[in-house]
Amino acid sequence: MNQKAELARIQQQVAEWLIRFFESEEDEAADAARAAEWQRWCEQDERHERVYHQMQQLWSSTALTPATTQRKARLQRFFFLALVLGLVGLLASQLPYLYWLADQLYGNRGNPTPEVG
Repeated sequence: MNQKAELARIQQQVAEWLIRFFESEEDEAADAARAAEWQRWCEQDERHERVYHQMQQLWSSTALTPATTQRKARLQRFFFLALVLGLVGLLASQLPYLYWLADQLYGNRGNPTPEVG
């Protein structure tokens, strides 16, 4: 097998290990068995542990931090508020102001509706 294919296979296995560790169970015996199995896997090839640590660092660097989630929440609130204000403005612009103010604008000349033109 060529080196690129072998590296891709190791990276796939590492991704599976990362997911298994990320979704660890509450059972300590299962966690200990998983750790022992991982240690045996690492001993099979020196590249296993090296690639695992590289991908683990990459995984950790992309994790959401509290500051990131707070910033995202602020942006979502801002866009929601802008959307609500935009809808209120749109609805307000569609209200029949001329009809409501007809008496004040045109006087009460017996014409209940204004001529808009």
